[in-house]
Amino acid sequence: MLRFHISRPVITKILDRQVIMKAVVEAESLLYTHNVLHRDIHPRNILVLSAATATYDRRVVVVDLGDADIGRSPRPKDPEAEARYLPGVPISPLLRWNVAWWRHRQSFFSTWIDWDWQSWLEHNYGFIDRTMEDMKSNTAAFPSHRTSTSASNL
Repeated sequence: MLRFHISRPVITKILDRQVIMKAVVEAESLLYTHNVLHRDIHPRNILVLSAATATYDRRVVVVDLGDADIGRSPRPKDPEAEARYLPGVPISPLLRWNVAWWRHRQSFFSTWIDWDWQSWLEHNYGFIDRTMEDMKSNTAAFPSHRTSTSASNL
């Protein structure tokens, strides 16, 4: 089993790096969906496990949750701040990893990302936005708004 941190890139093929970055984006997005804010997504905290001869049989592991918080906002113990970050609502990687946030996320991976990041995101995750638009246009997909939250109405 080969193990390496992506902070020491040994993979030179762009497709291989894209496969690994896709796993990083999906792992961080999954954590965030479950209201875990990692706070230190950085190459030093990404391990890639692979059979020595495998090209695409890689397992990407996010480590070091020591700075993580349960919640989404910069101040997860503040209910008002937390409410502004839509707790419990999945947020598309298109938004979370948007190029506008480069200095906050992707810049740490700049030695790996030598392709058009935003186009790549849209190619890989654009279906999420299209699916949401389809769901919004189909009003039957959403239950009517409830004004009462009593247990009998749930």
